[in-house]
Order: sequence, then structure tokens, then C-alpha cells
Amino acid sequence: MRTTFNALLLLLLLILPWTKTLAAAGLNPRWMISGGGAILPDRNIRDGASSTYRARLKNQFQIGILAAVDLHTPVSLEMGFRNAWNDLDLQAAPVSQAAGGQSTSFTIQQLFCNIALATPYSNGGLRLFATAGTGLRNIHPDNGSGSDIGWSFNYGGGIEARPSRRYSIRVEIRDFLGNFPAFLQSQSSGGLFHDVQTSIGILVHMGK
Repeated sequence: MRTTFNALLLLLLLILPWTKTLAAAGLNPRWMISGGGAILPDRNIRDGASSTYRARLKNQFQIGILAAVDLHTPVSLEMGFRNAWNDLDLQAAPVSQAAGGQSTSFTIQQLFCNIALATPYSNGGLRLFATAGTGLRNIHPDNGSGSDIGWSFNYGGGIEARPSRRYSIRVEIRDFLGNFPAFLQSQSSGGLFHDVQTSIGILVHMGK
């Protein structure tokens, strides 16, 4: 937890000194703090002895920070960081290196850079947006088996409501995809690891 908040604080300290310069350049800088949950689909896992069983990923809570600037209407550049806490249940599992069929916990850290497209604001201050990009993902289990660091790709979209010039509320859903984390088992059933996150955040506009 402490490491997460230190990372978020560091990003804020990196972002805030540049906001006046970016606003003066007409890039409409803005930043957001968000929180939410996630949907991590159940799937089959195979251990080193080729025994297969069901894994359920649950109870995820995530917080994050995002900074964005306009490139050229309606395109913007986004950079963000998210930290999520998860529980893993192995259903009717044989003895394996993933806690022997018991629950274990792990964190997922996502650092990403995206291109976003947005519609103009309606008369009611609403707009839709879509976003996609790539970044790095770190998955760290609490059982001490070591971190799994690799690439990730994400895409999603949502709606933004802007009741005032300075603030807006953003609701989104975003799917982070990456390689299946090696720490779960010595051999997985292959494919991509989906981390579908939902979030709501307060967006602070530092420009127009």
C-alpha cells in the first residue's frame, strides 16, 4: 500500500509543475484520480504435473491516476498508473505451487500510455470517449514467489460529465491484456490474461 501511494505521489509531483506551461500552450492539461473494481474472468489453470483445475480471480479494488493533454481535436494523449489488489481462489485444485488450492493475494500495477478520441461536449456537458494504448504490467504475489513483469495492451471507453469549467466526472471500462502471469503455475493453459477494470474518477481541468 505504501509503495502504491508513493508512486501516485511521484506522478503528481511530475505532472503538476508542467500544468501552467501546457495550459499556456493551449494543450488543455488535466489529471484524474480514480477508483473502482474489476472483472477477471475465471479460467482453467494447468500445473507442472499437467493437472487442470479452475481458478477464480476476485475481490479486486484498484486506484489510479491519469494525466492527459490535447494533441489535435478530438485526439488526446493520456498517461496513467493503476494499482489493483486481488484475491485468487483455486477451485478443487490439486497440490500445486499456487498455495495448494487455497486463496492467495496479489497486486497488479499498470503503467500505460494511450491515444484517446472524444466527441465534443453536448449542451448538457456530456461526451463519449474511446482509448487504446500500451504499457508495462507488474504482478506481485504476496506468497513471495516473485514478480511477473511484462507488456500490456489496453483499450476501453466511457462517458464524461462536465458540470463546471474546472471539474468533470469520468466513468469508464478498460481491458488490460498481457501474457499469462508465470507465478500462478509452472505451466498455464496459454492465451492472454484479461484484467477488465471499471472505474469512476474526478477529472481536474487546468486549461480551457
